[in-house]
Amino acid sequence: MPDSRSSQPKARTRPRAHARPFKPFTPEQLAERAAAIPVISFPDLPVSERREEIARAIRDHQVVIVSGETGSGKTTQLPKICMQLGRGVAGMIGHTQPRRLAARSVADRIADELGQTVGRERGQVVGYQVRFTDEVGPTTLVKLMTDGILLAEIQSDPMLRRYDTLIIDEAHERSLNIDFILGYVARLLPARPDLKVIITSATIDSDRFARHFGTWEGTPGSGRLIEPAPVIEVSGRTYPVEIRYRPLGPTTPSSYTSEASAQQANDPTETVETTEVTESGPMQLVLEDPDDELATLGYGMGEDIDVETAICHAVDELSAEGDGDILVFLPGERDIRDTEAALLDHLKGRGRRAGDDKGARPGDIEILPLYARLTAAEQHRVFEPHRLRRVVLATNVAETSLTVPGIRYVIDPGLARISRYSNKTKVQRLPIEPISQASANQRSGRCGRVSDGIAIRLYSEEDFASRSEFTDPEILRTNLAAVILQMIAIGVVREPGDIARFPFVQPPASRAINDGVNLLRELGALSEKPARTDKRGKHHRATSTLTATGRAMSAFPVDPRLARMIIEGSRRDCAKEMMVLAAALTIQDPRERPAEVRGTADEMHARFTDDKSDFSSFLLLWQYVNERQAELSSSQLRKMCHREFINFLRIREWQDLFAQLREMGRTANIRVSNGRDIDASGR
Repeated sequence: MPDSRSSQPKARTRPRAHARPFKPFTPEQLAERAAAIPVISFPDLPVSERREEIARAIRDHQVVIVSGETGSGKTTQLPKICMQLGRGVAGMIGHTQPRRLAARSVADRIADELGQTVGRERGQVVGYQVRFTDEVGPTTLVKLMTDGILLAEIQSDPMLRRYDTLIIDEAHERSLNIDFILGYVARLLPARPDLKVIITSATIDSDRFARHFGTWEGTPGSGRLIEPAPVIEVSGRTYPVEIRYRPLGPTTPSSYTSEASAQQANDPTETVETTEVTESGPMQLVLEDPDDELATLGYGMGEDIDVETAICHAVDELSAEGDGDILVFLPGERDIRDTEAALLDHLKGRGRRAGDDKGARPGDIEILPLYARLTAAEQHRVFEPHRLRRVVLATNVAETSLTVPGIRYVIDPGLARISRYSNKTKVQRLPIEPISQASANQRSGRCGRVSDGIAIRLYSEEDFASRSEFTDPEILRTNLAAVILQMIAIGVVREPGDIARFPFVQPPASRAINDGVNLLRELGALSEKPARTDKRGKHHRATSTLTATGRAMSAFPVDPRLARMIIEGSRRDCAKEMMVLAAALTIQDPRERPAEVRGTADEMHARFTDDKSDFSSFLLLWQYVNERQAELSSSQLRKMCHREFINFLRIREWQDLFAQLREMGRTANIRVSNGRDIDASGR
């Protein structure tokens, strides 16, 4: 095998994933940043109407919680309210998003409203940073970023001095990153009295967050709550949204629901039963329709049908309602492709693929996929003007992270891929599960932004009522080994026993902590010192400390088991090959096997088969693609991948992840040769 440590990598044009050490602004830089603040105006949105109240709360409190419904404008207007308060000059306004696509699109939207463009040029005040892309310049006042970027910055800037304000958006998603950031910030606030924190979401458990960030007498969470953090609730939906239930099979008698803002519910046109709502937000109007068999029998009229067929029927039903685009939520990329094929077949000549409107006739429908692996240009297409009705097939990236314009109708199968750890098998799975009520309401709220909306749920009202109110936080359903490793590595806790005392919004179970600690011990990342009693009779409890191997593992943003593979690979002079495999095991398999041509796909993939090891198959595929990439143009390579049943976007993601791992390896003193060439023979 080639010597993985023999050559020094050259400087890369892409920015490093690890954050640079923070350097305070000079007086000249501060003056330049203050002068860059543009004229700020606010569009007619619910948050804009409450901006004085929100500004007052931000000025008077260190933590403010904004619970804003979909369409309230909280994501785009809160940074502007902060800028009007003079924030963003001494330190940036850090604005986190759970997804790269959202960080880019929100940055574009805010910059556009300020009459600027996103970028690092002097005078531009809005920038963003995601993996492999850093568009932050000397006058950036508002920085959009993924929560993973903020976590990386904690290592080099534990006090988060580069920010004077943090906006933690989409907090309801309660990802590991978000929960860790919230806990870290809660501990940081007393040491940073100048730091303002705004926590926002459309479906937030406001009381839990208000208590967590409130003023306590004694230990927060267990002492006496003196005053909760202020919560500002902003209504968002400006038009009624009618909910129609269309289960995939027969169910008990049900009804459909119309949801409208309280202001518009005062003058209903039909006789309805009204439920009082005591706080700002939508008012629910329940309309009983005993003659509507679709609500009880579904499109199959008593027979079970599959999701793709039901979506085709729902598109027909909504197309008959009038003009407007349709947003369909699906669990993943494969489901999107299957549904796209089903719709094109169902619509016959009326169905058009994304961007193919040449020769289109009135009544034709464009099918537009939207998921994270698409290129930035393909993702941006959803925001561009169009002349045909669109059916947008999206993952839950469109649930809260970004707003797709022009949506009047929503189709919700009620499913999502939710990462979950099995304590019994010790395996992290990604099963498709029913979404929570909060997520369902979030999805239905994506219509009703431009006119009266209709949301079709492909399940029964009884099913909806039986679902949990909120999605379980990721920290309660995942293996904690990676979190424990990072927390110890960056010094947030000294050893695993301290994790139980970390101020998580919802602390994980002790069993989950023990499982994570045991895995790290098995991998050699932690060393254990047994309990002992010293000569003076003082008892010292058992402790675990980070080993050199654990320190090196913490440099890699992958599952600790994959990081351990890379560390061992460096000792056996095959670190580069291990990085390729670690990246491959992090993404979905690039080899595609469509059901209708599975045999042909298997024949094409047979050349990558190695009877000795499935891992060698990944190395052979990597070697083949990179050899062909050196010979072909980007367009030719994409066509080749399509012909040979290889997913081009996953190949690109694989290569990007490898590049990131190689860059991270330098932190762990693991240096591999430049280029993507490897020894795929396994010798």
